[in-house]
Formats: sequence, structure tokens, C-alpha cells
Amino acid sequence: MARKWEVLTEIFSGSDRFDLQPSMEPPEHCLFEDKVKPPSPAYAWVRCVDVDASSCDEAPFDYFGNWVTFCGCAKVFKDAGVMSVTGESYGGTGAWTRIQLLQRQEDFDLLASKLRALVKP
Repeated sequence: MARKWEVLTEIFSGSDRFDLQPSMEPPEHCLFEDKVKPPSPAYAWVRCVDVDASSCDEAPFDYFGNWVTFCGCAKVFKDAGVMSVTGESYGGTGAWTRIQLLQRQEDFDLLASKLRALVKP
């Protein structure tokens, strides 16, 4: 998971269109490796700068094939072929979206390539 966060940080670094939310958790001592390591959460929160939150789209795009409305940042990611969940689902705003990182390495590699194309076109 730590490697995935390194890749995400590299992708979003220097972008003026997207902000990757830094972890709020402090680094902790890893008993297995006997060293202090930064956290690596299972989800990444990304903010789209200057996104139109009223721009919406509907599609059968969730894990179960249900119709879902995508607005704001989640729509930007959906249009780029990246599945995410709007911040509104978690009490936030449409400027934020959540990307799941708990996936096979092959799937993460595909996600990373789509994110690179979206962030640095």
C-alpha cells in the first residue's frame, strides 16, 4: 500500500488542477520492520480545483451496476474512466472524490495510467 501512495503522490505532485489530501495520521513505529513509517490509507481523497459541482451525469457505474449520479469531481474522474465516490456521499462537497486503493496490482497500474492521463494531459 505504501508503494501505491508513492505513485499517487508522484502523479498529483505539481498539479494545479487536483489536490491529493495528505494523511492526517502521524507516522507510527512498525513493529515488523522496526522503523517509523508513514500511514498508507486504503482510500485517497482528491479535490478538483475549480470544478463545476452542478455538472452531473448518470451512469450504471457502481460496484453492483446500480444507476449512480456523478457530479463535480466524481464526474471529472468518471469521464476519465476512473471510478470514484463523490465527497457528498461522506458529508463533504462535490469538489472532493474518493478513490479506492484496495485492488490488485494490475488494476492499480491501470488506475495509475488513467490518472496520469487525467492529471498531466
